[in-house]
Amino acid sequence: MSAITRRPTINQVASVDLGKSMKLCGQVLQTSVQLMGKAAQLVYQSAIKATNQPEANLSQSISAQSVFQVQQNQPKIEQMVQTLAEQHGLSQLEILQVSTLVTASQLQVNSPQLLEQTLQPLMSASSLGIAQQASHNSLQQLSLAHQNVFVEHLTRACTQAAFKVGFKQLEQPPALVGNTIRLVASDDTGKSLVTEIQVDPNQPVSLATELLGTSDRSCQEILDAYDRALEEAGVRSGRPERKITGGIYELDAAREFVRRTVKPKTQDQSKASSRSQQTTRPLPQKRRLTQQQ
Repeated sequence: MSAITRRPTINQVASVDLGKSMKLCGQVLQTSVQLMGKAAQLVYQSAIKATNQPEANLSQSISAQSVFQVQQNQPKIEQMVQTLAEQHGLSQLEILQVSTLVTASQLQVNSPQLLEQTLQPLMSASSLGIAQQASHNSLQQLSLAHQNVFVEHLTRACTQAAFKVGFKQLEQPPALVGNTIRLVASDDTGKSLVTEIQVDPNQPVSLATELLGTSDRSCQEILDAYDRALEEAGVRSGRPERKITGGIYELDAAREFVRRTVKPKTQDQSKASSRSQQTTRPLPQKRRLTQQQ
């Protein structure tokens, strides 16, 4: 009895090795903040406290939000900055700069150089129009970089979770097919975990895992253990959705894996199978002839 678990929206994942780069990116942000006036700096600091942004720590993991979550929060950040700015008399250009910096602080990138390069045109903009274009370009590039970091750590978490529940043989290392990352891992009894991660930057990151090769209700226990391992790896999502598939594969990656691993019959095997069917086929009963009166 096979089953599948879907997580339609992945909200967070632990970024266990980004402490150093996040610390450097924090320094880049502070340098940019210092280019603004004192009032704008106060508004930035107040907004950062209100968003509860953690300080990067080299010895701790960092929970990264998905790009979709950051984009959902951006209007709230802009409204909050606008309210704070009215209390300090900021110009529209300063408001835009502060809003962009606060949003950028929520995006995790592993390149301080990229962060510096994308923010420089915004901080040196001489007009609101130039600043608006610079802000758009900056957040677009940083969002793409953040998406790559987020998906990389989610893929790593899925691999580690599979290993933890006994699926230690990678049949298919993580591979990108269109907007989907596919991952297949097997155990030593012939069962396989097939995972698809949807990574369309314009949609929430989603995750689906299908278990193949089971004929009893152990599929539920295995997927439950896998879900717990994902949670322990720092993956946070909406409520998982479980479905019994009855051996009918739902994921494209599952169907592709089965096609690759199930060998087609050879010509000799097909002939032997045909002869077997002929010898075991029941003979039709003879029709009884009735005499005409």
